[in-house]
Amino acid sequence: MASRLLKLNRIFSWILAVFTLIMIVSGYGFTRPIFEKLTPLWFFIRNIHLWLGLLFTIQVFFHVIVVELFFRSQWFSLFRKNWRKQPSSFLLFKLSQKITGYLVLIVSLLVILTGFNFYLPALNPFFPLFQHVRLDIYLIIIHIIHIALGGKMAFLRKKRSNLLTDTLLLVASITTISLVLYVNTLGA
Repeated sequence: MASRLLKLNRIFSWILAVFTLIMIVSGYGFTRPIFEKLTPLWFFIRNIHLWLGLLFTIQVFFHVIVVELFFRSQWFSLFRKNWRKQPSSFLLFKLSQKITGYLVLIVSLLVILTGFNFYLPALNPFFPLFQHVRLDIYLIIIHIIHIALGGKMAFLRKKRSNLLTDTLLLVASITTISLVLYVNTLGA
């Protein structure tokens, strides 16, 4: 049961990563001048963003429940194992992914709440809508790092981690973050 749930969680994690990418592109599509020629499709793009945001919320909830309740990584034992004598690289990456996971969760909640302001203007004093776009950049960068760490751990688990895969993962992460930062300047 536990191994099936773990495999299912890993599959859902990568599906979550793909849906997050599409959600980000659709969100940036109507807040930045990316889809200017597709103006007639603005409502369609916005609805894609909305529905993927809802799906993202459900998948993040599922992912957190599975990771925290069913596969509880004990923070203190993980920390102790990592800092005794020689820490294993897998545990160090696991700890790093855990930290970025919590950062993704916190920033995601803020992005979701500020995004709801589009539909519930009463939230404006507490969670202004303009913060949705501002917080997005932090969420995306933290999420890219979290996904890269997940990729690195997948390579380590399958014993396929080598200089080539590590370099490609690092280059892909840096390129993606650079692209996001560039696209973010388009709307400024």
